[in-house]
Amino acid sequence: YRNGSILAYLGLEDEDQRERLKSIGPRGGVDLVWGEEATELEEADHNALLARLRGQAAPWRQLMYTCNPDAPTHWIYRRLIVGGEATVYYSGAVDNPHNPADYLDTLGRLTGVEAQRLAGGQWVQATGLIYDVWLDGPAGGNVTADAEYVPDGGPIFWAVDDGYSAGSAPQTKGVDPKTGYYVADSHPRVILWVQQRVDGRLCVFRESYACVKLSNIHIDEALAEPYPAPDYAVHGPGSAEIRGRLHAADIYARQSTADVKESIKEMRGALAADLNGWRRVLVHPRCTHLRAELASYRVGPDGNPVKEFDHGPDALRGLVWMTRHDH
Repeated sequence: YRNGSILAYLGLEDEDQRERLKSIGPRGGVDLVWGEEATELEEADHNALLARLRGQAAPWRQLMYTCNPDAPTHWIYRRLIVGGEATVYYSGAVDNPHNPADYLDTLGRLTGVEAQRLAGGQWVQATGLIYDVWLDGPAGGNVTADAEYVPDGGPIFWAVDDGYSAGSAPQTKGVDPKTGYYVADSHPRVILWVQQRVDGRLCVFRESYACVKLSNIHIDEALAEPYPAPDYAVHGPGSAEIRGRLHAADIYARQSTADVKESIKEMRGALAADLNGWRRVLVHPRCTHLRAELASYRVGPDGNPVKEFDHGPDALRGLVWMTRHDH
């Protein structure tokens, strides 16, 4: 341009294109980056783009991405949106005055994941999501401040899934430092605080995830929270050690031995809205790890649940099964 500015257009499809990025802009830096169809970028591409934002034409620099929603496991959703590294602006097809009416009508006819993403703007799993009835965000969904603890509002239970390993992130105790969420191959121990209301509804109002922490210490920390001790704690099979620790802390422990497929069906029914829009399970917004896992837990090509992001959902599934007749 006449004022000395340049506009550079390139892709990041392979290593050759990524290498070109390193020399782009005057003095190897740029002032503004726009990434179109940003869900096609890998997180490493994002980091490389950030490293180029060192232009000096103005006292500020800016990185912008435009994209349709993808799966909730995508790094853009986990790091930039949920992780709060970016300011997010949502727009829909109706906001574009150049879209023809028949295109809007076509979007309205979409169903399933395509409708949720392209018409509804939701970050949902493409295929195989186990709890696809889980609704996080809109009014009438599972996530609401109404799930807050109510003194004398009903009995308190703990839903427990035992674990310890930090997986591929031992230096941060299982947590990805960029997103603040646990890495896929970690196995945190989970304690969920759940209050059962008089109508049988289960309200998850508090969570505690921890890797590389002894179970007795974790239990003591949970008991120190400003809530009543649980009426009982539910844990899964093969958890003799955590069961003994719960008993040692004077907490009645109940073991859920339900069939996985049958208890998943029960859990799906508890999360889903009935004909009146009533959901048996509500979750407080502060329970961010449980929310992320419920939006990520999926089945693999063999039809079995993938052992990733299943810790909170498994803990809650055991409690839902144990209380299935309490409504």
